[in-house]
Amino acid sequence: MKTVLTVVGVTLAVVIVAVAAVYGWMLVSTPPPSDKLPTPPPKTARTAPSTPLATPPPSAQGSASQSEGRVSQTPNALAPPSSRNLVHPAAPPPTQVADAQTGGSTSTPAAEALPPVTPESDAPLGESAVMPDTMEAKLNALQFGLTDDEVRAIMGAEGTPADDVVEYMPQGWYALRWREADGASITATFNEYNTLVHLVPFKVPGAFEWMNANVPYSIVTWLNDNLENNNLPVRVPAVQVGALSQTQFQFQAGLVTQDGQVAGSIAGNYYLGDGQTTYVPNDPQPYVRAMEGSYQFYAPNGAQIADTFGVTEY
Repeated sequence: MKTVLTVVGVTLAVVIVAVAAVYGWMLVSTPPPSDKLPTPPPKTARTAPSTPLATPPPSAQGSASQSEGRVSQTPNALAPPSSRNLVHPAAPPPTQVADAQTGGSTSTPAAEALPPVTPESDAPLGESAVMPDTMEAKLNALQFGLTDDEVRAIMGAEGTPADDVVEYMPQGWYALRWREADGASITATFNEYNTLVHLVPFKVPGAFEWMNANVPYSIVTWLNDNLENNNLPVRVPAVQVGALSQTQFQFQAGLVTQDGQVAGSIAGNYYLGDGQTTYVPNDPQPYVRAMEGSYQFYAPNGAQIADTFGVTEY
């Protein structure tokens, strides 16, 4: 009996010593609790991202200041489509026009701006300059971009309102006509800023040569012929043209309804050929001139119409 008690006592003693040892180890290895928050890690310098952040385009930055400036009450049919807040399709990539002499092709590069193209003429007339005294000389002296007063000075008279061309003319625009006794006349169209934007000669000597050489006039008349032939209810009152080369041009214009509302836009490329060595791809016949582009406008019933086009003249 004593032996059993002795064994039990020794066992309890061993257990007590072991528990005490473990507890003592925990006290040594675990730091005492503290009410202070842990020290934050040291601050690291922020490095710039490898890709620069995108900045808003200049148009977005300047929209606020531009809106505070002068705003025309009449839409400008010559202005680029973006400035009229029109939803328009992206212009298709220019078609490559092949050159039969080289067997290669030339593509039309994109132009950021479209400087106006005007017919070749003398410098603006000064006080000592000789005023043109014939209708042909007056026609060749006129340049798109001249003011109303400058046109009147060249024509030598006030001009009379051309009431027969008010259709498809943007509101705020107007047309004046100068007529000779022999029936020859020149009709000039001015925009809302009193700037010359289009000319139509009639029975003027040298008018056909002027029409063929004047790229803006050729584009306007050709576009309107095709719009009418396709029964589209819009017309081009004037066009803005930029020269890419002596034979390649880019154009843009507003599309106007019969009652003078700017309803859309049209833009594209115009090519001059020689009828012998200039070809449209997949067309064996050489062209004299060609045109391609895209347009969009809102029909009178509110439907949006948009499409691409391409025409060729041999």
